Amino acid sequence: MVAAVDPTYPLRPIACILSSAMMLLVLLTSFMRQSWNLGVAFLCFWLFFNNLTLGINGIIWADNSEVKHLIYCDIVTHIQVITAVVKPMSTLIITRRIYLITSLQSVYLPDERMTRRNRAIEWTLGLLVPLIVAGPLYYIVQIARFEVLEGFGCANVPDSTGLGILLVFSWSVTIPLWSILLYLSQWASPVLAFAIFALFGVTKEARAAYWRVFDIAGGWLGYKRSPRERGARSTLGTIEFGERPQSWSRDVETGSHRSSFDGPNKRDFAKGHGGVDDSSTSGLDTGRGEDSHHHAAEVVVNTSPNREKAGEGDI
Repeated sequence: MVAAVDPTYPLRPIACILSSAMMLLVLLTSFMRQSWNLGVAFLCFWLFFNNLTLGINGIIWADNSEVKHLIYCDIVTHIQVITAVVKPMSTLIITRRIYLITSLQSVYLPDERMTRRNRAIEWTLGLLVPLIVAGPLYYIVQIARFEVLEGFGCANVPDSTGLGILLVFSWSVTIPLWSILLYLSQWASPVLAFAIFALFGVTKEARAAYWRVFDIAGGWLGYKRSPRERGARSTLGTIEFGERPQSWSRDVETGSHRSSFDGPNKRDFAKGHGGVDDSSTSGLDTGRGEDSHHHAAEVVVNTSPNREKAGEGDI
């Protein structure tokens, strides 16, 4: 046997078969107690067949996609459509019963005519509407008889156009909304508000705006959060640079200061401070090669008082 396509095989078929057995147990206990909740009964009945066929499909087509068991696939595809409609319909029936109980109304109305009407509504929602959707409505938008998915078996093939969405796919959305608006109308506004806040009220920008408002209100009351409480890093202020300090050099022989940068008045600046002229220094060096210590040795020191004192001490 070739390796199964589904990496979870055989867990999924086993889970489907076990879940179908659980639904059968619920149906049997309801039958023995003669206590029928039609919403739960319809849901358990169709989930039993749907999960059972899903488990069988996962075993038969675990490693292949061969087209076989045609009649079986026809039945399975229609069961899938019925189950897709029964799920929201059963939710509507259960919600309706809970609404009648919480509103202190009897589920089984004393009037025989109203009782028959109540049962007719539940049977229509739980059985008649799903059969109509899986029958003529599905036939209108059915592209092919069925399709076989490797690893999962046969499946229905409805059209994905607007008509297919309206006739087949829309039930899973419209029925729950209808049950909410019809039987939970008092909760509609709070639930809608919570949903909108969950989508748009907890974004990063929204949270930053909330903290800004909190900081402004806290400032009015004399409270100011520290940077650590804000969760933000401390930032440095603006760094301003002043005029670049001049570097100075000291002539060891004469003890005079001389600028180290090159400029048009370099020679005049040195003369004004009692320094040795470059030309005279050059002449001395040329005339007396043996007295090389007469050459002006330059030591660059900082104009800062502390650094200058340190430099003088070293010299």
